[in-house]
Amino acid sequence: MVSKYPSMPVIITEDITPDKITLTENEYNLVVYCIEQQMYEFNKEEYEDSYSIINKLSQITEVK
Repeated sequence: MVSKYPSMPVIITEDITPDKITLTENEYNLVVYCIEQQMYEFNKEEYEDSYSIINKLSQITEVK
């Protein structure tokens, strides 16, 4: 597998499947915060995608 971002490492995890992925509330909050910090640079499509991403992440987040 080759990363689209050469400076970023590619992490391959074989034990992760869509039905096993969960985020902690802190992980979710961090990702959402990072997305929100960049939203002002997004075009319309990216802006819409960001809401879709946040919605999908909320579905795999464990709130304790």
